[in-house]
Amino acid sequence: MKLEGKISIITGGATGLGKAMALEFANAGADVVVCSRNKANIEKVHNEITALGRRSLAIVADVCVKEQVANMVKKVIDEFGRIDILVNNAGTSHSMPILDLTEDIWDLILDTNLKGVFLCTQAVADKPLDHEKMEEAKSCYYTLMGWDSKTGIPLKEKVEELLIP
Repeated sequence: MKLEGKISIITGGATGLGKAMALEFANAGADVVVCSRNKANIEKVHNEITALGRRSLAIVADVCVKEQVANMVKKVIDEFGRIDILVNNAGTSHSMPILDLTEDIWDLILDTNLKGVFLCTQAVADKPLDHEKMEEAKSCYYTLMGWDSKTGIPLKEKVEELLIP
């Protein structure tokens, strides 16, 4: 994957799949913004990215809170001038019998997994595009849901199609 010079945001970038993507994007040449509610973990990932020679920001933000998302996007635009890739990776789940699932836990799951995607995508998509460079660059705003909702294509193949020349 070649992402030289791309500016990416990875929500939920502090651990697991988000951290792995952040490091892979940096290895592929992207500058990476990692976002999470966990400051200590995103600072570790930020340090790993900068050790690879890439620029990075570690931003503490809750994707469920519109003001925090707007602040995150503003910081990225202020620092890098644009956003090329948004990976909506932040998510949560609670494995338990449905009768044990409280409304508060249900609300947290929906707010993180659905509202967070909506808020982040809306905040990033609201930024003006450089129309002179539209033919030269592919900007990719992609949500990690496992399958492309329009084509049914598994995510991995769709992302490779979008990002690999």
